[in-house]
Amino acid sequence: MRAVALASLVVLAMFVGPIGRWPWDHDEVQSLMEVGVVPMQRYPGPLAQMQRMGRLIPLWTAVQNTALRVLPVNEWGTRFLPAIFGALVVIVALIAGIRTRGRWFGWALLTMMAGSQTLVWLSQQNRFYSLALIWTTLAFVASAFDDEALWYDVLAAVCAVAAVLSHNLALVVFVIAAGAGVAAWLIGAIPRHAARRLVATAAVTSLTYLVYLRPLVTGWLTGGTGGTPPIISFVAQTGIVPVALAAFGCWYALTNAREGWLRWWGLVLVLDVVFVTTAPWTLKNWNPRYALFFMPPVWLLAAAGTQVIVESLRPQLRPLWILAVFVLLLPKLGSHFIDGSRHDFRTAAQIIARDAPNADVMSDWPGELQYYLQPLTGQTARYFEQRVPDSPVVVALGTNAWEPPLTIPGRTVRLLGQVARRRFDEQSHVVRVYFVDRK
Repeated sequence: MRAVALASLVVLAMFVGPIGRWPWDHDEVQSLMEVGVVPMQRYPGPLAQMQRMGRLIPLWTAVQNTALRVLPVNEWGTRFLPAIFGALVVIVALIAGIRTRGRWFGWALLTMMAGSQTLVWLSQQNRFYSLALIWTTLAFVASAFDDEALWYDVLAAVCAVAAVLSHNLALVVFVIAAGAGVAAWLIGAIPRHAARRLVATAAVTSLTYLVYLRPLVTGWLTGGTGGTPPIISFVAQTGIVPVALAAFGCWYALTNAREGWLRWWGLVLVLDVVFVTTAPWTLKNWNPRYALFFMPPVWLLAAAGTQVIVESLRPQLRPLWILAVFVLLLPKLGSHFIDGSRHDFRTAAQIIARDAPNADVMSDWPGELQYYLQPLTGQTARYFEQRVPDSPVVVALGTNAWEPPLTIPGRTVRLLGQVARRRFDEQSHVVRVYFVDRK
């Protein structure tokens, strides 16, 4: 238990420690308005979304709004609870993993989850992802508890509803889990009471969605995939190493009839992949960040694959294999701690204040830019469109290293500055600040 306690402290430090250093990420400023801690429309943002979002995610709204009566309304204070919830997801999974499959599985699962750049990144945001994920984790733990008492059915159902009231996409997770649970029960992989609980979670969350959530999202939720097929962004964000080890874990589960719960996780993963692949046709809006909700089966199966390899090695080599897996995850995870996996509009605002303090300002992330710019110069920002005013205008765009420079026909566009940090993985988070001369 000392090792678990020490690992928990390290995870907490990793999740909470750096949250105050990084500037606002996409939607974090809008979240201040959604939960009611700053006036609506103080910063640019889609009004229809911000007016309904607080009611669409009432549990997150209540938790965060209450916390920010005590915590400072800044980058650190708004991210404190999400970071704690994200760390708890890892800690709960570690303890459950050790209790159910032994210490090597637990340490392998810790490696996969604490080494997930996506989980760490989204837990360090002023958003609702980690709150929904901790409730989902608790619902699955309660569902799998080896006790037929109805108390665990109630607990699983309550946690599932809490997850959906934190983020409505959790509904899909529970429906998929229930479908896989029924199939796994029919082949004798999991006990009847576990399948019953999984079905119950799907039923109560579906009812919650139909009665309360669906009327709120009708008529305003629109969007797309952002140009990248969801399954490609899912694999990219999950990482090649976890995906490869999860494939090995699936093969192990299929070839070992005793691994009932792993077979259920394998079914969940297959259904998750089908859903993510077909998301452009089944959802009006797919945000690549939604991939987080479909990563747990990869982490669990990757941990199982890692455990099989570990236990095939001589005892003195086993810790080295866990360490080797962690090292393979480091380029992505370590890169996150370089730039927070976010675009730096704080520095972009300083460039504008220095070089164009009186110009009109446009941006694809106007809320985040205005938060930092307005106290410096009094300038406000609005959404960027290819049609810009005839007067001089500054355009600050969050982009990546491969996007071509901004060009506007008939106008001279000059780069005032580029904000970026060198990473060791495939990602890049670049902000380019342009000055567009008078027409």
